[in-house]
Amino acid sequence: MIDRAARGMRRAAFALSVAGLLAAATDSANAFDPKSIGQLMDDNHCEGCDLSGADLARAELSGAGLTGANLEGANLTKTILLGATLDDANLKDADLAGAYLSDAKFGGADLTGANLRGAKLDGADLATAAGLTQAQLNHACAGRAGAPFKTRLPEGLTVRACK
Repeated sequence: MIDRAARGMRRAAFALSVAGLLAAATDSANAFDPKSIGQLMDDNHCEGCDLSGADLARAELSGAGLTGANLEGANLTKTILLGATLDDANLKDADLAGAYLSDAKFGGADLTGANLRGAKLDGADLATAAGLTQAQLNHACAGRAGAPFKTRLPEGLTVRACK
């Protein structure tokens, strides 16, 4: 588990990277709303926000409230989203490589084309996620061999145990 000092350091580093993102934000078709980044940083909640194409790599977003957020094409590599709520979020083509998604909720979220390579899904609720394929799950993992399996997946899909 990440202690408070480490979490504070991660948030400070994230804030510095956000400052650069805000300066570079444009009005392109896949650009996020800079106000959404600020809202997420301020209170760790951003329901319905436009974060499409945002670079949130390595961000500490445990417990974040992102219900209905647009994260299409967002860079979430190695982002910590432990216990985050992503119900009805748009995660099409999002890069979740190496992300920590344990105990996260994805009810109705769209994961079409999302990269889950190396993602940790222990206890995540993906049972009603849309666009999730076995090919995506083949590159992710959940739980540990011999431990109770808590991850919820759509019927017919499986995920391997983490090493």
